[in-house]
Amino acid sequence: MLGGKKVGIATAFGMQVGILFHILLAAFGLSAILMTSALAFQIVKYIGAAYLIYLGIQTIRDKEGININIQKNQGGMWKAFWQGAITDVFNPKVALFFLTFLPQFISPDKGNTFF
Repeated sequence: MLGGKKVGIATAFGMQVGILFHILLAAFGLSAILMTSALAFQIVKYIGAAYLIYLGIQTIRDKEGININIQKNQGGMWKAFWQGAITDVFNPKVALFFLTFLPQFISPDKGNTFF
């Protein structure tokens, strides 16, 4: 909210990059490995939780607190883009969604349909 419309759009684009990352993982079967390995799933879950805790601590440490009336630069659009991307990449629920959603559209007996 502090950055306005442009920073919000940058965050949305970053989240889309995270979604593309999960689509690639699902397409290459790496999401299945993540979901079958409890350790790998826990690692991703804890990294995501640690990042969210880090963002919360950064917000608390901000001397001005949360005030939507302040118009100051909070790191720019690139920072917002990367925060959106990192948050989405380390969200295991997104990987679970693509792991359950995409396979219903894949027919292994048809082989490679790209060519």
